[in-house]
Amino acid sequence: MSITFDFLLLFILVVIPGLLFKRFYFFGDFSKQFNSRETVYKSVFYSIIPGVLIQVLAFLVYFFLRAPNFCSKDIISVFREMLSSDEKYSEFTAGFLNNDIPLFFLHELVVFGLAVFLGIFLSKFIRVFKLDIRYKILRFKNQWYYIFSGEIRSFKKFKIIPNITGESSFLENKYKFYPPYADILVEGGSGGTNLYTGYVIDYDLDYENLNNLDKIYLIGANRYRPVKEKEDTSKLAVKGSRVKVPIEGDVFILQADKILNINLTFIPQELEIEKKWYDVSLLSKIYIIGVILNLFILIYVAFINLSIFKNLIPLLTEYAKDFNFIQRLLMAFLIIQTVTLLMPSSVFKEGEEEEEEEEEE
Repeated sequence: MSITFDFLLLFILVVIPGLLFKRFYFFGDFSKQFNSRETVYKSVFYSIIPGVLIQVLAFLVYFFLRAPNFCSKDIISVFREMLSSDEKYSEFTAGFLNNDIPLFFLHELVVFGLAVFLGIFLSKFIRVFKLDIRYKILRFKNQWYYIFSGEIRSFKKFKIIPNITGESSFLENKYKFYPPYADILVEGGSGGTNLYTGYVIDYDLDYENLNNLDKIYLIGANRYRPVKEKEDTSKLAVKGSRVKVPIEGDVFILQADKILNINLTFIPQELEIEKKWYDVSLLSKIYIIGVILNLFILIYVAFINLSIFKNLIPLLTEYAKDFNFIQRLLMAFLIIQTVTLLMPSSVFKEGEEEEEEEEEE
């Protein structure tokens, strides 16, 4: 019974926050790095360090925002008594178990939310500032993403390419190189080979080994076949003894286990110019301000008893000072819904109409 309870407590306190952090840290093309087929022991081991750090950070935030009537020594004492086989608890621990268990689970929900936020924030921060390209230790395990996206050209070892080929380095910032054009040589029957070409629009990784490809998805796909006897090749693209034949269909799926080699050509394309915040429409600006205001309302009402908030809106503070946390959250959602009614609802449609007008021009 004691072992089961110990494991359950460890799972709630450390393992779940660590797993949540990992799940949201590895996103998009890197999501397979969070492998659900890992053994339980391996998942627990790799989740302990981020789980402990997140739990400590949550306690620091709690002690910073509030003035609790207990200290970290009391917390350690409670968990030590709960994990021991002795069923006699001290007065403080007994009071915690009788009165403060709901507060503990509320704290854990905050910890879970913090784990999700940190996972998303850190992964986005690394990608936005290209830290994974600059520093190998931060690089995600999906090497094929960096290859097919063309970001491999920005790796330190590839920086000498402009000096060797004479290509101007300004292309890195002015152009993007996705999707790449691929020449893929595939093992055929009877020891022969088949050559396929096309734009790599997507790919799948081998679930057992992330270093290996499973499938490649091509658009604009072609295959090269031997020239038939007495075949008129005047209207066909001939390369040596083979002729290029378009493959009918929208997407050609190529199984990767028979691939012998891949040759990629990165075709530069003009980058789309993103609109600055001051270029967006008035409705969009009102919508952004409304979202920020709603976020402030949620934080303010949820922590209305903090000294920094007490004098901001005295009437609201006096009204809600005796509310518990759940009641304050419900009041915050009610105010947010009221504010949302004043926000424009057609801002996204307006943006779509502007894009359609630009395409027509």
